Amino acid sequence: MVAAVTRSLSDASKKSCPDANHRSPDRDCCFCLTMQRHLTTYTEDLILSHVLNASSSWRACDQNSRQAVSADDTYPGGATLSTTSKRGLLDQAGQAMKNTPIWRSVFRHGYPDTPLNQSLIMMGNVFLHLHPVKVSRQAMRITYTYCLGGISFFLFLVLTITGVFLMFYYIPADQQAYGNIQALASTVAFGEIVRNMHRWAAHLMVISVSLHMIRVFYHGAYKAPREFNWVIGTVLFLLTLLLSFSGYLLPWDQIGVLAIQVGTNMANYAPVVGDAVHRVLIGGLDQYPTQATLIRFYTLHVLFFPLVAAIMMAVHFWRIRKDGGEAGPPPPSRREVVAKLAETASHS
Repeated sequence: MVAAVTRSLSDASKKSCPDANHRSPDRDCCFCLTMQRHLTTYTEDLILSHVLNASSSWRACDQNSRQAVSADDTYPGGATLSTTSKRGLLDQAGQAMKNTPIWRSVFRHGYPDTPLNQSLIMMGNVFLHLHPVKVSRQAMRITYTYCLGGISFFLFLVLTITGVFLMFYYIPADQQAYGNIQALASTVAFGEIVRNMHRWAAHLMVISVSLHMIRVFYHGAYKAPREFNWVIGTVLFLLTLLLSFSGYLLPWDQIGVLAIQVGTNMANYAPVVGDAVHRVLIGGLDQYPTQATLIRFYTLHVLFFPLVAAIMMAVHFWRIRKDGGEAGPPPPSRREVVAKLAETASHS
């Protein structure tokens, strides 16, 4: 708007130039340039004053319209509408609620109607702060990441919720564990479906985390500056496998006992510390799982491994945010760049 007005006024100044040789629209003299500078400044001040006047007039009109509306407005036909008093009471109640210490402790900033409030809300909210400031547009495509990381986190939440439900009815005792699992399927409301959700979510989480690791490796997202986050992701992958392995014994059925017996016996083949690790896992000198083994695996499954995984996930999400979001597609190789340049040169 300013440029259009200034352009029209500058054309008028050229026509009024005292030098007849410089009245051409394609040439400028000192008089024309000076006039253009003055006209630009004057035009900007004029438009700004009009905007300020319009803004103040709109505010005054809005305030007058609010004061002019009566409590009961009568319309043709005898219909009445008393909205001012109701709206006033709601506004007063809302304003009183926003002035309470509880509201201010939760919502510390105003409505995000200005860039400053938007930035303050983003920096003060832990969930919004997880998102990076800028992300690659190509990295946001669903066909690039397939949301494998988000699916893995969602499955972890499903496992946590269903696992807490199962803990109410499960007793980690070798004489009662199998009976508790059978009771879930027969006497507990929604027990069988919750247990099946827990079991299938565990299988799907192993698959989704594995695919996520493959996708990150294939796209080269482990490279600088994301090396540390790649290590954290590897630790989370191992924790996922350990969670699945430790939960395999808890039903205390034949397949679970035999699987854990084979798995713990594999620790004997580790050099130097093999025998010590086997004793810690099995809970003594026995060669097969006992009550001590069950309580160890139960503690690892419901407390230690989930706690470590939650901490590692928080670090993982924080590093994703600090590294600028998901890694975009890798740059083209030198061979592709040379081929593209050669193709461009041949067409030109």
